[in-house]
Amino acid sequence: MKSVLLAVAFCVLPRLAPAQAHHVSEREPNETLALATRIALDDSVSGEISDREDIDFFVFDLPASITLRMVRPVGNVWFIFYDTDGVTRLSALSPAWTADHPDSSHFAYPITRSGTYYVRVVRASPEADVYITGPYAMQLWAEPLTTGPGDPPKSLADIPELSSGAAVEMVGGPAGDVFVALHDDGISWPVVKLRILRIGPGGERSWITPDLRWSGGFALDAFGDLLVSGAEAGDSTNHIWRVHPGDGTKEKIVTDLGLFRYASDHGDGFHIAVAPNGDFWAGQVVVLRHYDAIGRLLDTVPLPRTALAAYSLAISPAGVVHYGYAYHGTYRINADRSVAFVTDTAGDLAFDRDGNLYIGVSSNSWGHVIQYDPEYHFVRRVANVPYLNGVLFPRDAQGELTSRLLTIQGGFIHDLVALADGAARAPGSGVLVRLTHGDLATIEAGTQGVAYRDTLTIAGVGDPLSWSLASGMLPRGVTLSEDGVLTGIPSDRGVFALSVAATNGTKTWYAGGTLEVRSLILSERQITDALLGGPPLSPQLADYLDRNGNANGQLDVGDLRAWLRAQGKLRSPR
Repeated sequence: MKSVLLAVAFCVLPRLAPAQAHHVSEREPNETLALATRIALDDSVSGEISDREDIDFFVFDLPASITLRMVRPVGNVWFIFYDTDGVTRLSALSPAWTADHPDSSHFAYPITRSGTYYVRVVRASPEADVYITGPYAMQLWAEPLTTGPGDPPKSLADIPELSSGAAVEMVGGPAGDVFVALHDDGISWPVVKLRILRIGPGGERSWITPDLRWSGGFALDAFGDLLVSGAEAGDSTNHIWRVHPGDGTKEKIVTDLGLFRYASDHGDGFHIAVAPNGDFWAGQVVVLRHYDAIGRLLDTVPLPRTALAAYSLAISPAGVVHYGYAYHGTYRINADRSVAFVTDTAGDLAFDRDGNLYIGVSSNSWGHVIQYDPEYHFVRRVANVPYLNGVLFPRDAQGELTSRLLTIQGGFIHDLVALADGAARAPGSGVLVRLTHGDLATIEAGTQGVAYRDTLTIAGVGDPLSWSLASGMLPRGVTLSEDGVLTGIPSDRGVFALSVAATNGTKTWYAGGTLEVRSLILSERQITDALLGGPPLSPQLADYLDRNGNANGQLDVGDLRAWLRAQGKLRSPR
C-alpha cells in the first residue's frame, strides 16, 4: 500500500441543483471560527488578505454524499479546508511558489458525513521574509458522490510521522495490533533506517527499528513474525529478513535477491505476500519467487514486462497470486504460470475468505475502495477515503481474521482509519498465525537401493505428533507416515531438502531438514566373505542383494551371481 497517484481521466459530473447562489464578500472581523463569514454552496466569494497577520474564516453547511469542489480564480494565497471540528485539516489549495511550480488552484474532496465545515484563508510565504497577500476569489459547489456501506470512515490512531510522499505499508498483527512500516520520518527522504510502528488494539504505540534500509516488502508470516525486504548499511544486495515483533531482533532467511533499491511512494519496490497455507511469495520487477514458510525456494515465476510497475501483491483464499499493475489493472497468475487480466482497476489488494476482492484505489482525494466478486464482477463501491494507503483485514485478540476493513488516510490527516461496519461481506482471508519454529533432529542418511527407516523428532517436544510433508520432496521410494516414520527403499541418490509440519492439537511446529541418500558401495570380496563365513553383511545390504537376486529370503550364491551380472562381471545365461 502506498500513496500512488494514478492517472485518472477527468470527467465533469453534474452539479447538484444550487440553492440561491449569490456573491458573498468577507465580513470583518472574521479571524476566528466564531466570527467566520457564512457562505453556501454555489456562492462566489471574494475577500482580501490585507497583511501577513490577516486571517479570514468562512463557514458553510454540507450534506453527505457529495464531492465538494473548490476553485480559486483570483489570488495566490492559502485556502485550507477544515473538518467539522474546525481543527482537522482535510485539504487545501496551495499557492504557486515559483513560476515552474504551478499552484493547486482547485480540489475535489468527498463528503460522507453531513455537518458544518470551514475554510481558512491566509497569506503565502514562498521564502523567508517574503509574503504574498492581496485580493482573492473562491467558488465552491457540489457534485453527486456514490457512497458505500463503509462510509464514513472512523479514525483509530494518528500517525503524525507519515509525511506526504513517504513509502508506507501496513500489516495486521497476530493479536489485534497493526504494524505500519515507514520509510520517512517526516523530515527528510530517504531515511536510511526503516522504522516500524506498532499500534495496539487500544491505540497504544511502540516502535521497532530493525536497522535496515527498506526495499518495500512487508508482511506477517505464519509464525507471527514480520517479513521485511531490505539491506543492512553497506550492503548493496536485497534480502528478506524475519523480524521478531517482541524485541525487534532480525534474522536473514532469503539472500541475494538482486540489487537493493529503496522503497518509494510509487510502489515500484519489492513486495511480499503470505499465502493462507503459510508459504510466501516475493518479487520485484519481472520475477516472483515462491518460498515455503521458513524461506526455502519452491518455484520461480517470470512475469511479463507489464509487471514493471506492479505495486501490490495479494493471494486469494485458493492460493492464487494476484498483483496490481499501476495504470493498467489487476492480474492473476494461473497454475500454468500464465498471467490473466482480471479487472482494469488497479490499487492495493485484499481478499475476504469468500474470495471477494477489495481494491483500494488512490488518486489524491479521489481515493476509494471497490469490491469485486470471486469472478471479478463489480459489486459496489465500499467507501471513500481521500489519499488512501492500503486495504487491510486486521485480526482480533485471538488471532482470528475479522470482517473489519482498515486503511491509512494520508494527505493532511495521516490517520489509521476503519471503514464503517458492513464494509466487507465476510472475514478476511490470510495466513493463520499457527506455526511454531521447530528444531528437527538430524535425519539419518540412507543408501540407494537399501531398505531405510528413521523416526523424526522435534527437539523439546515429547507429545505425540501428527506429521506431514509441508514442502520439498522425499526421494522416490520413501514415504513419511502420520506418526513421523520415514520408510522405504530409496531409488534416488542426492541430498533432499524438505520441511515438515508436526501438529499436536491446535499447535503446529514447522521445521526443515535434509535427507541424504548415498550411493551403494559394495565389493565382490564383501559378498564372498559373508557367504564363506567371514564378516557378515548388514541386514540392509543382505536384504538388498536378495531382493535383487533370487528373492528367497536369504543371502546365497544366487544373489552373488545376480549382483555380478548387474555389475557386468558375469554373462547372463543364454
